[in-house]
Amino acid sequence: MGFAHEMLEDYESAAVAFKKGLEIQPGNSEIYTNLGNMYVRLDQYEEATNAFENAVLFDPENSVSHNNLGVAQYQNGAYRDAVSSFQKAIDIAPQYQEAQNNLAAAKARVDPLEGLEIEI
Repeated sequence: MGFAHEMLEDYESAAVAFKKGLEIQPGNSEIYTNLGNMYVRLDQYEEATNAFENAVLFDPENSVSHNNLGVAQYQNGAYRDAVSSFQKAIDIAPQYQEAQNNLAAAKARVDPLEGLEIEI
């Protein structure tokens, strides 16, 4: 049901449906990931972060969930946490280009002067 609401771009109803799914399957990382994705679409990044943290708790080797967690953290201004999540995604899937791009963006927010040569 959550996917049907998502297709209609009714993200709030989709989130409600995914929460109901978690009542039936409380340890299902895929449902947590879907719920987190709905929260991202609703710009509810703290809730998204919580959902993705549960997703990686139940499936710690899922690189996409780690990347999604990093996106939510980044959007919430938690850049150092995002760096860690993106790095975990890359550690799991070294060729994961989206996570590599996200990692570079997050690192730039953590220390925007890193790597610059300054002449005095």
